[in-house]
Amino acid sequence: MRAFFHQQVGKAAMAKWPTDAPWPSPDSNDPPTGGNDQGLAALYHAPGWTTVVVHDYTAGKANADTPAIFTFDDRLEADDALQAIADHFPDVAARLNRAGKTPGPPADPSTLGPPNANGITIVDVFDAH
Repeated sequence: MRAFFHQQVGKAAMAKWPTDAPWPSPDSNDPPTGGNDQGLAALYHAPGWTTVVVHDYTAGKANADTPAIFTFDDRLEADDALQAIADHFPDVAARLNRAGKTPGPPADPSTLGPPNANGITIVDVFDAH
């Protein structure tokens, strides 16, 4: 399984988008509809692909939502997608887990507590069969 991570910080993306992905760009998938709290996520399925879009206030400018976008060339259900994020992108997963699910952006990323299991909460699942 190939794994891709994208996060727009400033003018440069952090990784190259796969040319064979079913979505033309990482911004093709919207963040979750259940609010804009840190760590809320939407999971998208297309044949043979999974993308998870996570609200993230810890990577870019202070108090700015810079979605973390994880894409896998495999169909993964929510629990497997969260495990794949932890396995393939441990540094990003640790940062998200330290932030936890908080209302809005955390005040200061340097004051975040220890890792917790609720760093990413999938609240929407979209299936394109």
